[in-house]
Amino acid sequence: IPDSVTKICSFAFSGCTGLLSVDIPESVDSIGDSAFYNCKNLKNITILSSLDFIDHHAFYGCKNLNSVIYYGNRQPEIGVYRRLSLYPVFIKCSNLNEIHVPYDYKEDTFCGIQVIKGKI
Repeated sequence: IPDSVTKICSFAFSGCTGLLSVDIPESVDSIGDSAFYNCKNLKNITILSSLDFIDHHAFYGCKNLNSVIYYGNRQPEIGVYRRLSLYPVFIKCSNLNEIHVPYDYKEDTFCGIQVIKGKI
């Protein structure tokens, strides 16, 4: 993703089965609804800055996703699913058990997933 991108729009990469890894640059401040929906072969995500916003279902169905590295020091605002007040960002991401963040990250979770601080 080029540094000129500031927002990843809804459904931008939806169903992209050839996507194995993605590096989201510092310029991106928001990720839209279902942006990476059903990217079944996506394994690794690196987010190089603090996001301001990440919408619900952003990574829905990324069943092989096992590594997320987030360089921000705070959790972004999370889009609330219309019928539930949950953070369903990583629904059906059955291989994702932890997210790596810097030591100065302010929370214990990122979008409802336990974080490991300082291993990046």
